[in-house]
Amino acid sequence: MKKELFLLLVLFNLFSCKKMLYNAALERNGAFNDEMKLKKLVNDRKEIVFFPITHLGTEMFYADVKNKIDSLKKKNYFFYYEKVIP
Repeated sequence: MKKELFLLLVLFNLFSCKKMLYNAALERNGAFNDEMKLKKLVNDRKEIVFFPITHLGTEMFYADVKNKIDSLKKKNYFFYYEKVIP
């Protein structure tokens, strides 16, 4: 009985730690961010605004992306985006 209980506790801890590792990796990659930070490249004639998009994010993150795109469109920015063809 003691061995079974010990084994059960060990398995529970292993699976709990696995979830913590996944969440730590997602957090490190910005999956839980609610706001996107723009990056700008500027020279004497042009300005490029880079959107560091993650393909996994919160609803607030994508609402923030939409707001930033809309405001830049009003300022006559051009957009180039990635297109994936399956």
